Amino acid sequence: MALSGRIEKLQRQAAELRSWLESNPDGRKGPGGKVRKSNRTDNESAKMATSAGVIQGYPGIAAVDAKAQIIVEAQAHGTGGEQELLVPVVTAIKPFSPTNRSLPPTPATAARPT
Repeated sequence: MALSGRIEKLQRQAAELRSWLESNPDGRKGPGGKVRKSNRTDNESAKMATSAGVIQGYPGIAAVDAKAQIIVEAQAHGTGGEQELLVPVVTAIKPFSPTNRSLPPTPATAARPT
């Protein structure tokens, strides 16, 4: 590809990126209101530090009923860490907690001592 063709391609990509940024002004903000770096092809994923370096992906968190050994809630989001997912998961499983006496016992919680 000639130099002029490469320049035109980069200019076109820059215009597409500017257009996306203008149409998604709040789509890249984290819980603290700061703008997050995002991936253009998968803007909902996040950069995550691992022992092997930085990867692009989705962290996940799951809540498991230990007795029944089933997943009762799971979340995966494009955040850099699992901390932001903990409160939504705990909130989602609270109605099913054995300490919540307002609900009838489920098969998983019925055999638990009170």
